[in-house]
Amino acid sequence: MSSSGIITTVAGNPSGPYFQSSSSTSSVAVATGASINEPLGVAVDNAGNLFVTVFDPGLLKVSTSGLLSGIAGREAFGTNGSPLGVAVDGIGNVFFADQNNNVVKKISPGGTITTVAGNGVSGYSGDGGPATSASLNRPYGIAVDGSGNLFIVDAQNSSVRKVAANGGIITTIFSSVPLGVSGLYSGVAIDTSANVFLMVGNSLVRVAPSGGTTILAALSNVSGDGLQATSAQLLGVNGIAVDDSGAFFIGDQGLKKISPNGIITSVPGTVSRRPTGTQSIAVDVIGNVVFGSGTAVSKLLPNGTITTIAGNGQQDFAGDGGLAVSAAFRQTDSVTVASDGSIFVSDVQTNRVRKISQTGIITTVAGSGPALNGGGFSGDNGLGTNALLNAPLGIAVDSAGNLFIADYRNNRVRKVSTTGVITTVAGNGVPGLSGDGGRAVDAQLSGPAGLAIDSSNNIFISDCGNNRIRKVSSDGTITTIAGTLIGYSGDGGPAATAQLDCPRAITIDGTGNIYVVDNEAVRLLRPSNQAILVGAILDAASESTAPLAPGKIVVIYGTGLGPATLVPNQVASGGVFSTQAGGTAVFFNGIAAPIIYSSATQVAAVVPYGISGSPTAQVTVRYQGQQSSTFTVPVAPSAPSFFSLYGTGAGQIAAINLDGSVNDAAHPVKVGSYISLYATGEGQTNPLGVDGKLASGTPYPAPILPVKVTVGGVLATVTYAGAAPTSIAGLMQIVVQIPAGLNSGGYVPVILQVGTSSSVDGAAWIAVSGN
Repeated sequence: MSSSGIITTVAGNPSGPYFQSSSSTSSVAVATGASINEPLGVAVDNAGNLFVTVFDPGLLKVSTSGLLSGIAGREAFGTNGSPLGVAVDGIGNVFFADQNNNVVKKISPGGTITTVAGNGVSGYSGDGGPATSASLNRPYGIAVDGSGNLFIVDAQNSSVRKVAANGGIITTIFSSVPLGVSGLYSGVAIDTSANVFLMVGNSLVRVAPSGGTTILAALSNVSGDGLQATSAQLLGVNGIAVDDSGAFFIGDQGLKKISPNGIITSVPGTVSRRPTGTQSIAVDVIGNVVFGSGTAVSKLLPNGTITTIAGNGQQDFAGDGGLAVSAAFRQTDSVTVASDGSIFVSDVQTNRVRKISQTGIITTVAGSGPALNGGGFSGDNGLGTNALLNAPLGIAVDSAGNLFIADYRNNRVRKVSTTGVITTVAGNGVPGLSGDGGRAVDAQLSGPAGLAIDSSNNIFISDCGNNRIRKVSSDGTITTIAGTLIGYSGDGGPAATAQLDCPRAITIDGTGNIYVVDNEAVRLLRPSNQAILVGAILDAASESTAPLAPGKIVVIYGTGLGPATLVPNQVASGGVFSTQAGGTAVFFNGIAAPIIYSSATQVAAVVPYGISGSPTAQVTVRYQGQQSSTFTVPVAPSAPSFFSLYGTGAGQIAAINLDGSVNDAAHPVKVGSYISLYATGEGQTNPLGVDGKLASGTPYPAPILPVKVTVGGVLATVTYAGAAPTSIAGLMQIVVQIPAGLNSGGYVPVILQVGTSSSVDGAAWIAVSGN
């Protein structure tokens, strides 16, 4: 069994001598042997050298040979200096944001330091002129794209500003003020397509090269009561538990309940102003919901009554041997309920796990040492009350009454038996990722945070630092069952190939479904013995879960959908796409759909026109004699979306100018001229659409519903709206004349309306020239 992703330290050693970057930029030390004072920003150059800004203040370099040196000390920042973001361009120039001095500086490969942005005066000015004459206000994160353009998070100005590589002219490319958010305090990143990504408040925003802005994830709003839970916005999700009815509860600025039919509601009386007000949740055998919040543990009875069962409201450690309601906690993190009704609580700041008996008496069952900052590792094979823990987080109890603890900073999972003896059952204490297929006690974990145990006494671990869910079987063998790299992807596919981001709380229902708190969402790992699984059906143009419409081109994601290698479909005789490709067939309400291509994990198909008038579509995929379960999707008369150059339905539209050129910043369309746009989701046509047919001859099928297009908020003249000639039915071409009165000379938004449905407002753009 191979191992990968081992975590190692490349710079810094708390036990080593302090490296003073400001004392001498010529000093050199072994990077892993020196102590570094509060590393802040980090960047790496093309050669693999690492650059780190530190609070000292200073800028450090870790060479590929592992040597640490100071390349800019206090003299580069002044007594008021505060270096934060750092970036390196393709030729080795190092840029750093000096927040307190309101400038961005550059260190050339030869060591020369110059200011490249900011005049040192706090303010907001200078757009359109030299960056060195502009005013910034506490620059934070910075990044450099492949062309050498510099991007600066101008934090207190709530904007992202760009310094052009040629000429050094500064402009503002994004402001969060129109979004109602002030204060950009996060970093900035740029992908290979020149999209800029940043956090605005608690929302992830993408700024396309065109200037179009898309909110990719909104994490700061807590909303959605009464809606499907998948439509709700969550903030700081922590605890999670499932009751016998199939409802489950999550901790998210209070206690929220998700009913078996997927509706989310807030439990009255539990809402907290703290972003993570409810830290942990458990459900006992009679349906009481036990939850921890800060310094207390409460119980929600089936009749809706809430009572405090532990904690006197004081942030302290006290009360062992007495009534739990008179005891004090410093910070509850996880709660769990044993089969006999006893409640266990991890008090993370005191490095203890405490037990509340059926009679309400509280005692410590694991952890010793000082009541604060007393973390460590010791005590295995002795009494748990004599052992040292270090940030105990998730806890769970098996059917026999044994207690299991995610000993977070010790990178272990530990067990306290019913006789009180503590042992390690997973993790060797060294942070990293290894050991799958072998003994769990020999494996490496990296910050285990959540635990759950199923009816067969298998232990499931949220291995936060490794972005994985790992399983310790009853024979002590460890395997990874979910997660690869950090991220958020994989819905509808195998859990083992999904991307997670520090999964936290975890719970299991009676049928073996595993619920995981991940990426401020709740994700489900569902055991499946099916060879074919449909996980999601998305609009092929927008990659969103918009409703289906007759003739809409869609992509189906899942597992076992088709052959391992993608197989494009062939146009059959008569100019019609067949309903099979690579042995895969897709059915919407029993009607076979034209297939564009098929593969094991995704299939592109066109929704049959025969579903017109149906409120939903029952979708199944058939491959090699196997058929998936039914996947139900809503249907609308129309659901238009533009195809874009980036494949997301946002940013630059895939559009052709009158002269045949692809519309972009270098080839804008002139006011008064014509442009062809491409979309899908127009609905039923006249003449009636023929599934899979290539458009040929006249008249071409046109949408039955009226079509409107606005360009820059101005209604445009539509000269043609119908099938794209020689293309498969479902691909719509719209020819519009660019209206007068636009603020031209850049990118302008375009909205397509078919019937009463529209493409996303402000998401898609074309380049328009005023000349």
